[in-house]
Amino acid sequence: MINLSCRGCGQRASVPRAHAGKRIRCRRCKAVMTVPYLAGKGSKAGGEAAIKRALTGARRLLSIPKDGRGFRLSLDTAAQTVTLTVARGGKGLVTSPRRLRAKLAQYKVKAGIDREKIKRAFAYLAQADPIEVGKSGVIARGRPPRPASPGEVRYAVDVSGKAVFTGSTDEGATIDFKNATRIETVSTGDLLATVTEPVPGVDGRNLAGEVIRAPSMPPLPLTAGPGVNVSSDGKRFQASTGGRPLLLDGVLSVVPIYEVEGDVDVTTGNIRFDGHVIVKGSVQDDYSIVCKSLEVMGTVGAAEIECAERAVFAGGVNGQGRGVIRAGGSVVARYLNRSDVTALSDVVIERGITNSRVRTLGFIQAERMVGGRAIALEGISVNHLGSDLGVVTYVEPGTDFRIELLDQVLNDVDGDIERIVEPVSLYFGQPARYSELPQEEREQHKEGYAQFLELKERHEELEAERAALVAGALETGVARVNVDARLYADVIVSDGARQREFKTTRAGPLTIAFDPHAGTFDAGPYRALRRKRAPSSARDGGDQARGEIHQ
Repeated sequence: MINLSCRGCGQRASVPRAHAGKRIRCRRCKAVMTVPYLAGKGSKAGGEAAIKRALTGARRLLSIPKDGRGFRLSLDTAAQTVTLTVARGGKGLVTSPRRLRAKLAQYKVKAGIDREKIKRAFAYLAQADPIEVGKSGVIARGRPPRPASPGEVRYAVDVSGKAVFTGSTDEGATIDFKNATRIETVSTGDLLATVTEPVPGVDGRNLAGEVIRAPSMPPLPLTAGPGVNVSSDGKRFQASTGGRPLLLDGVLSVVPIYEVEGDVDVTTGNIRFDGHVIVKGSVQDDYSIVCKSLEVMGTVGAAEIECAERAVFAGGVNGQGRGVIRAGGSVVARYLNRSDVTALSDVVIERGITNSRVRTLGFIQAERMVGGRAIALEGISVNHLGSDLGVVTYVEPGTDFRIELLDQVLNDVDGDIERIVEPVSLYFGQPARYSELPQEEREQHKEGYAQFLELKERHEELEAERAALVAGALETGVARVNVDARLYADVIVSDGARQREFKTTRAGPLTIAFDPHAGTFDAGPYRALRRKRAPSSARDGGDQARGEIHQ
């Protein structure tokens, strides 16, 4: 008997000597193998012939069947790998371990060789029937170098610079698109980004066993731009000023400008930004902008605008009786139509002001003013005042509009005082009567009396503030209206206490001013407006406000 083991599964078997040289199939894994010849005593062919037959059987056992099957070897220098791929036919096939060793030596592959994988690969090629052409496996692998990392950048805020939709996405939810957008803004000292610890590189080895040096540490893919400070260890990026964080080409900055490429509408929502806003389109009806300063290239509809400083409307404002503009600096526009404008500095209109209310602590300058009401502490200058259509136009030069607003507040405070004083005054100077009241009523009267004292103090503060405004208006106000071309009928000029309505049309240039001898306003020779104080940074759109605008 001849004892042998299956190369596929290791199953041991014994076969008669008569089967020597024949091909048999393993009962367990069905692999095909050749029964070897055994030389020696008792064999059918002894001597040299038996040895020759034994050597021939051994060569058959260790070699690949001659049916065109073999491996193609490929070398990947980038990944530092050697791959064997099963193939059939063609030149250059690796058909034996000896040929494979020669190929590896030719490619100078000495390191990272997986001998177990090579052994299994040739066992598969010898036994698989049919073979799976295209099947591949890595038999040698180098170790590519691991590049260094300067650290991972983790942003603490949105640095895209775009308005982000923050509305509800729940099914069935009602979304207010106007108020559903947010513009990321930061203040001085806010954290913008952090950088994790850098990771050093690790050298590798190629297939020849040679060292591959790791690349040097690359620069951090983030640098500080204007408005950004970096900590001494380079790990924290913080805002050095307020504004909008913006990452552009690896540079992190804080910019005080927000640009809207189109209109302010449902795509942008209402805008609230603590910096300068530029709208390249228009502002649609019923939207609002709250910002530090503003430029609008298109028109503004029935919108609400609030700026801490200067506001410029290159395309004009058509408020439709609902538009409101409040500015801590100057207001410049092509035209104003049916709008409510309050400014702490000059209002300069290129064309006309029509049926609008304009209040300013500076002066008003326009081509034409028709209808509405204009109050300007430092005077008014127009080419045409009023119209020949009989539209009443009301102007108040040299008047501080805040006095009128304070008067409204004082009236409200006086009303509250009267409401509280009536029940409390019943017990003034009558301690005995007061002591007879139940405890709960006495506590109520105490609270009422405390409110009365607070309101009285508030009233005195407002009166003092009003007196200061009146004194300031007398000192700095310019109670004159200059008309360069024509003054029309139905124009009323007032200083808050006295007024005159002009009934006839007069040609300019002329100046309307109060005549102390006549005790009224009169039109006389033209006199240029001269301010009693130099323009302030607030009036020109600077940081300082001239005073509070009471709503």
